[in-house]
Amino acid sequence: MMITACNSAMGTIIDLIIGAIVGMLGGYIRYLIKKQKAEDSVRECLVEGMMWILHDILEPMCDVVINRGFVYLDEYENLKSRFEIYEGLGGKNGIKQRMVMIEMLPKKPRGCELE
Repeated sequence: MMITACNSAMGTIIDLIIGAIVGMLGGYIRYLIKKQKAEDSVRECLVEGMMWILHDILEPMCDVVINRGFVYLDEYENLKSRFEIYEGLGGKNGIKQRMVMIEMLPKKPRGCELE
């Protein structure tokens, strides 16, 4: 009888320990999921903010080049590299059309003046 009671008590203690471990793991997993969601939200905001900054830089630069009627080679490389980053982040908003127009413009080295 005593052995049965002892085995029953040990079984209960083991069940309680296992339950506590599972509960702690579940709480930790919930914490990690919540933390990941917060980091994803911050990341989305940073990407969107960077897209707007690049858009606000690219739009006037593109308009100046298009109105001028030609693009300097270094200016073209600068615009192209910034646009690739902007496009990689998912940006569109009319900048792509401007870049297509700029790609069709004549490209000149710095110091060349229109005749």
